Amino acid sequence: MAEYQQRSLHLQQVEADFFAVLDKIDHTVYEWFGLSDQEKTHIEQRLSSFPLNQLQPRYPWDNVKPKPIKAYTEDRFA
Repeated sequence: MAEYQQRSLHLQQVEADFFAVLDKIDHTVYEWFGLSDQEKTHIEQRLSSFPLNQLQPRYPWDNVKPKPIKAYTEDRFA
């Protein structure tokens, strides 16, 4: 149990570092494009509203169920 808790804490730190880097990237892009504070606020509000807030990015630590292969099981043109 102690090892599980240790790994869980490590994962939480990895997630926090990951989101900190994403935030740094956002601010760097804002600077490069010379966006005003009003434009930054508009972008962040737009991303937090429907339908954009429904997007579910795949983070490195998420388990993803493999999708079934959509292949023909018999000859299509037979």
